[in-house]
Amino acid sequence: QNVINDLNTFTEKNNELVILYLSHSADTDSGNSSYPSFTQKQWEGLFSLLSGVNDLFYHTNDIANTDLTKIPINYFIDKGAAVIIVLANADIELRKGFFNSKNFNLFNIYSDTDDLYHMIGDQIVKMENNRHNYFLLSWTLTQQLSDIVERTSIIDLANKANYNLSSILKPILSVQLFPNIICIDNVVDSAVAYLSMWINDGCR
Repeated sequence: QNVINDLNTFTEKNNELVILYLSHSADTDSGNSSYPSFTQKQWEGLFSLLSGVNDLFYHTNDIANTDLTKIPINYFIDKGAAVIIVLANADIELRKGFFNSKNFNLFNIYSDTDDLYHMIGDQIVKMENNRHNYFLLSWTLTQQLSDIVERTSIIDLANKANYNLSSILKPILSVQLFPNIICIDNVVDSAVAYLSMWINDGCR
């Protein structure tokens, strides 16, 4: 409910497109530590809750099976703000107003490492090889067993990655090479927003 309230507060004052991408589900009330994924009934409960999003974008029949990443942004926000909700799980039966990964052709593969330079090299190569796809740059470091032993937290790793974000990317990005989405952990300031706006402005 807090997420919905924040979305509604934001879109009330900002004519923007917001994409809520749901990649995982976990039933933390299941009574065991395995945390199984949601059942269809549980998804239905979440859909009912998310229907409280004021500016939820309801698709028309002409884009029901379309790749949303190929549609100009003005289509969605021509008359005001819009919120698109996408489920990564393509097997869930959706209700109107929700999309699955078939409608959102996103390249999203994180590096699964706690080594900064490995992550940087891996993500840059993936970006270069997928420049014609809708590309998510996963500028994240993944906690390993050695980090747990040494008490290096996910926040510590995030701060290390974020410190190097702009200095590494700005020299190599251009109107031909850029990410469509930048994913980071531990957002503490507007640095990634400034970088995103710089990309939107043609890397100038």
